[in-house]
Amino acid sequence: MNNLLYVVSNERILSRGIFNSQVKAVLRQIKSLRPDFEVTLLYISPMTYWFKSRRDLSHLKEELKKQNIRFVIFPTTFRSLWVKVWFLPLYLVLTLPFFVYLVRRRKIEIVHCRSYIASLFGFFGKKYLGTKFIFDLRGVYVEEGSLIKPKTWKNGTPNFRIWKWIEKRLLKKADEIVVVSRPFADYVSTVSPWEKINVIPCSSDFLYQKSKRGGKNRLSALGGSTIKIVYTGGVGTWYPLDGILGVFKLIKEVEENSILTILTPANPLKIAQQIGSAGFKPEDYFVTTVSPEEVKSYVEECQIGLLIRSSRNPIVNKVCFPVKFAEYMAFGLPVIVNPETAAIAEIVERHKVGLVFDFKSQAEALDKVRKFLQEYVRMRKNCLHLSHSLTSRSSALKYLFVYEKLEALKNAQTSPIVTAK
Repeated sequence: MNNLLYVVSNERILSRGIFNSQVKAVLRQIKSLRPDFEVTLLYISPMTYWFKSRRDLSHLKEELKKQNIRFVIFPTTFRSLWVKVWFLPLYLVLTLPFFVYLVRRRKIEIVHCRSYIASLFGFFGKKYLGTKFIFDLRGVYVEEGSLIKPKTWKNGTPNFRIWKWIEKRLLKKADEIVVVSRPFADYVSTVSPWEKINVIPCSSDFLYQKSKRGGKNRLSALGGSTIKIVYTGGVGTWYPLDGILGVFKLIKEVEENSILTILTPANPLKIAQQIGSAGFKPEDYFVTTVSPEEVKSYVEECQIGLLIRSSRNPIVNKVCFPVKFAEYMAFGLPVIVNPETAAIAEIVERHKVGLVFDFKSQAEALDKVRKFLQEYVRMRKNCLHLSHSLTSRSSALKYLFVYEKLEALKNAQTSPIVTAK
């Protein structure tokens, strides 16, 4: 059982460092560890995105071809990652025929589905084509939709309720389930048996990559005595700016010579204006947008990583394992996390790789920050040690274990039964 189809649907893969670290790098490691595996990556792409990015997607296809990974693109008219349930029949009518053709043409045995939309193909393949189905959740799609598209995805709406019913069906029918954290496994175990659930956290290979600078890096000129605090990623729904600034303000009270760096795909000028309006001086912060390849050159010059999530949806926060945590560990950056991010908070406390930002008074908060800074050197060593278990190679080994479980199950089912005479 070595013909694998990995399905990604409706994501903007070229603009997301997540695709590079969680899909491309892991598939490359799987091929390195098991050269006999035939890997096909199927990307169901929004039509407009495919048309605008067809040259870059062609380059990606050539890159993957050199790694012996087939890259197949199928454009569809659906543009959003959040497909309303009443549009699913049309979506499947447009896409399933090509999926069936690809499975039969490549003699696919395992369909590994990234997130919910892609898992509809795995469900169909298991029921009608005899393929094994891996449901790789990545997040709680329906609850995330209720935050991003509140009008049609709000809890209690028909769209929400039907998607929750679909979620249970997918979890029950999947041969194997992959989640990113232990709390996520607990959440899924209410529907699916534990023996099908595999915890594979997000990974980062920044520890082994060379820095790529896109021009002068202002952080290099700040001097060794400056404490550089960094946040990487989007600012808004999941990571509100006021939460980030609240932590930074307390650190400034303990260590005045501190600077906040925000590397974000969002509008850096607008964010900088908001920080200035909050009372910070221009020399207190640095906001910019960089390519995924340039992130390393900035983050490696910082000392502390921030992971302060919104408390708007407890389930989303409880189960998530943000990629930025693995990136911070790869750089040896102790992280400050709020307790709402339960999976990360538990790891931070268990491995002593940062500070869980939970306090009842201003004095208690300042005291915790002081102790955190005093233990920085020891925490940095712990971060680097933990990072070795959060690489694409470690993820690939865990995925191979999942694939080999399915292979062993198939062999057991097809082996003749020998009876004693």
